[in-house]
Amino acid sequence: MIPLLLLFASQWLQFRGPNGSGIATDAQPPIALQKPAWKTALPFGRSSPILIPQGIILTATDGDTLITLCVDRATGKVKWRREAKRRHRHAIYKMNDGASPTPASDGRNIFVFFPDFGLISYTGDGEERWRLPLGPFDSFYGMAGSPVVHNGMLFLVCDQRHGSFLIAVDTQSGKQRWRADRNAGGFEGFSTPLIYNSQLIVQGSFRVDAYSTSTGEKLWWARRQGYNPKGVPVLIGDLLVLSSPGSDEPQYPAYDSVLPTYDNDRNGLLSREEVKANADMYEHYGAMDADRDGQVNRQEYDVIRNLGVGDYGMVAIRLSPSAEGDLTDSAVVWRDKRSYPNVPAPIHFQGLLFSVRNGGIVTTHDPQSGKALHTARLTDALGDYYSAPAAANGHVYFASEQGVVSVVRAKAEWEIASVNPIGDEIYATPAIEGNRLFLRTRNNLLCFLSVH
Repeated sequence: MIPLLLLFASQWLQFRGPNGSGIATDAQPPIALQKPAWKTALPFGRSSPILIPQGIILTATDGDTLITLCVDRATGKVKWRREAKRRHRHAIYKMNDGASPTPASDGRNIFVFFPDFGLISYTGDGEERWRLPLGPFDSFYGMAGSPVVHNGMLFLVCDQRHGSFLIAVDTQSGKQRWRADRNAGGFEGFSTPLIYNSQLIVQGSFRVDAYSTSTGEKLWWARRQGYNPKGVPVLIGDLLVLSSPGSDEPQYPAYDSVLPTYDNDRNGLLSREEVKANADMYEHYGAMDADRDGQVNRQEYDVIRNLGVGDYGMVAIRLSPSAEGDLTDSAVVWRDKRSYPNVPAPIHFQGLLFSVRNGGIVTTHDPQSGKALHTARLTDALGDYYSAPAAANGHVYFASEQGVVSVVRAKAEWEIASVNPIGDEIYATPAIEGNRLFLRTRNNLLCFLSVH
């Protein structure tokens, strides 16, 4: 009898499946997503589904209740539901929620991360194994990076405004094996790490770092990255591709030029109420007010104004198992500041790099040279994109926030194979297995089935 873990060694056990690649090898999901085989209502959460032998695992929230669900893959019936109560709660940006991180599994057990609680482990049948409280975290935008499992350890990146760290937890006992304090550039990060040989590669604001999976020792790093990275880096043999936003010019006017307009009480500071007329500043005020005193001073303003000015975009770095130290000037192969995604990670499939930007703009790159091969818009899917692409059977799946899934044929000059209005917002990344595609929307989990 084949051990259960081996059966699922290359399956969809974490965010974006095998090592975060987004690819389901040998799967044949439907190309046209028409009537779902089943549809199950869910409480809200932005986490993506993972697949274990017992079913589909998701997380969600309902007020102060943190929810872990197991759904039967054949029927959509909820097999079990487990709950925990928030240990702490703080306001976060409207495009995040208390169940953004995706669960992870070793094929037998489940590991969920709720930023307002910490880590919880369950068996595949829903029996609680252990808890590890974490937080509270100092993050205006909220935590979003997902845990990953490798060789009996669970790794979790907790990048925040102050006190960023990386931990390794024993999957059996829930005890911390090691902790590495991180220099995250003084700003937040939302990326999920990946495994390269015995290295854990972590993308943070302004830099990428590699750590020993066994000890947490920092092995190498590369600076000159953008800020606020999301998704997961892409590994193509020994080539690492990362994407993070930035700009060539400051995103706000100089402090002295905004004071006459907004500083109504003429105290040289900006309150949230004073900047209400500026929709963008008002919405992101919490990011500016670093010390949470209700006033933004010149120094706080200039940090956000100049955030990401310089090097950013999609960057390729040549890796080596024996690399050490600062690789900034020696290992960068190419950089593209024009055709890079903001939130969704790129995907490497059939020798090409695919990425999607807001507006439904899809670009293919030659991953070795960085040359942009083809850029065009997805027909009837011109919205915003938070879901990362997934791929199988010669096709790439892109899901917009507005609820349209576009399926394209995976070639340099890609072609649209189908456009599928789902009718509900989509933030999660699809999970693919065999002839099934599982899609989480704002309100539901859907299964689309191909018949061969």
